Amino acid sequence: MADPRPEPSMEDILASIKRIIHDDPAPPRPMAAAMAPPVQAPPEPPRVAPADPAPPWPRRADPTPPDSILELTDRVPDAFQARHHAPAPPPQMAPAPAPAPVQRAVERLRQAEAEMPEPAPRPVPRDLLPRTPAPRSTGGDVTLDALVREMLQPMLADWIERNLPDMVERLVQAEIRRMTDKG
Repeated sequence: MADPRPEPSMEDILASIKRIIHDDPAPPRPMAAAMAPPVQAPPEPPRVAPADPAPPWPRRADPTPPDSILELTDRVPDAFQARHHAPAPPPQMAPAPAPAPVQRAVERLRQAEAEMPEPAPRPVPRDLLPRTPAPRSTGGDVTLDALVREMLQPMLADWIERNLPDMVERLVQAEIRRMTDKG
């Protein structure tokens, strides 16, 4: 019983593979997640009750006498005010003024620098600009996975164009050889 449909040619197979790769809307399955063993939580260390339950704070030898308890109406000195309203430290000696020729030279340099026009930015040659299309905006944050996919797609298409015909030819010849050896 012969198959009524003719076998597709090598060009048809290659065109079909390219079309599938180009139009594939499904994201590839993450290989790392498929290959990685399931994560297990580390074993919990055994709990041991302390021999002497002591409070985490030190105890006072003398309890505070009741006179030192503040009332709600008492004013507490503010640490911020004490620090910022403290008398200013005495002024330190100012550095000695620079000699007059040095000051004039500094002024001339500042003036010349202010008069200098800003250099115009150089245009970047087109061959140095990335050839990858800009990532498509999905309305959310762009993930690293999406950026990598956008960058790898042109490189993968180029690799497929260079290597797929030879690979398909080699595999088809191996399959033909296998079929003829059986028959």
